[in-house]
This record gives sequence, structure tokens and C-alpha cells, in this order.
Amino acid sequence: MKLSLIEWDSRNLLLEHLAKTERTVLIGRDIESPASFFSCRAPSSAGYVEIGVISNQTGGSVCCELLRSGKFLCIGRDQAVTIVDLAKVKIHLDERLDGVFFEFVADDSRNQVLAIHELGVVAISLDAHVNWRRSSADILEDWQIIGGSIQLSAMDEETMLVDLASGAILPSHL
Repeated sequence: MKLSLIEWDSRNLLLEHLAKTERTVLIGRDIESPASFFSCRAPSSAGYVEIGVISNQTGGSVCCELLRSGKFLCIGRDQAVTIVDLAKVKIHLDERLDGVFFEFVADDSRNQVLAIHELGVVAISLDAHVNWRRSSADILEDWQIIGGSIQLSAMDEETMLVDLASGAILPSHL
């Protein structure tokens, strides 16, 4: 489930907002050239957790996806996916991507979420671990789920068909 984001005009306004809440997590605290500031509120078993996100991209894709298990929140931003453990109110995993984050795509039949980025995809399980990752050498132009696979179309490369369960490259018959 995607959560809505609030955009803040400055780092100070975001930090003031977070200071009003007891259960908070700040992502991107050490970014050298911050350009965008966001927050979202995630439900947890012990009430809400307020998440602050600092991004180095102006107008870049920032997305908060509550995993179906309800225990973890995935935040895609810049060239990273950060997973927050909502019960422990702390960062569980901070996974570097090979390219700029684009979006999350749910893969409910395999109990995972796919983090699509500029060069490929990372599959994340509902218990917040990386199942597999696959990247191309060129920028993705399109992607789509086809049965039990994801088709990745990059600029100057052949289309790649990737098995959603294992991340293995499948023979393409296009």
C-alpha cells in the first residue's frame, strides 16, 4: 500500500515537524546536498511512526510503500531503498541501487515488492530482505509483469526477461 507524502520547503521545517512526534525515523540525514524534504505517517502495532525523508534529487521519485505484512515500510529515493522496521522504529535495511529509483511494483503472488530503478530491479521480501537483484547496462525505458516474469526494456539492449521467483534471466522469444 502506497502512503501519501507531505513535501516540506526546508530541512528545518521537516525537522520541526518530526520533533513534534515521539516515534520518528529520519532517512537521508547525511545527504551532502539536500534538495527535497518529505514526510509520511505509517501505521504500526504501537501507533503511528512518522518518517522523514531527505533527498538529493529535486522532483525525484520518492515513494513510501507499506509492505503487506504491515511490519515494514519501504522508502525508495535517490539511488537507494530504505526499509524501516515499524515495530522497532528503526532502519532495518538501506540498500544501494545501481541507478535512480523509479517506483515500487507489488508482486503479491511471490510475497515480494519490486523496486524498479534506472538500470534494473531489486526484489524485496515481505520480511524485508533482498531476494535478488538484476541490472542492465543501459537505462530502462519500460518494464512490465508478464506471468511469472518481469520484462525489462533498456535503451540500446535486447529486452531482458527475468524470473520473478529467482531473478534468473529467462530465454526471450520476442
